[in-house]
Amino acid sequence: MSKNLIIHPSKNTPKTCNMPMVLAIKRKRPMEFCLNRECKSKHVEGEAGKLAKDIAKGNVERKCPKCKEGNIVLRKSIYGSFLACDKYPKCKHTEKLENNKKE
Repeated sequence: MSKNLIIHPSKNTPKTCNMPMVLAIKRKRPMEFCLNRECKSKHVEGEAGKLAKDIAKGNVERKCPKCKEGNIVLRKSIYGSFLACDKYPKCKHTEKLENNKKE
């Protein structure tokens, strides 16, 4: 675990699974996430979700805008899904998937 990572229990609970949430603070940027890896709050819907599925299945290929060598692939972390260059760690380009889910 990183020296700069601080984790606190959160007072919030996702409506989708009722599992505990934690607040992680890394480099002064707090981020709240559910401990359940399968929680629906981590799934991206709408156009961003469709793009993520197409990239993951190989139906869409995009070159990395930073290094121009790698391809953009779908990655997953405890915070949720995101797009990243497949040339990591040489290229550290990442893109957020904007969740268009309406609650």
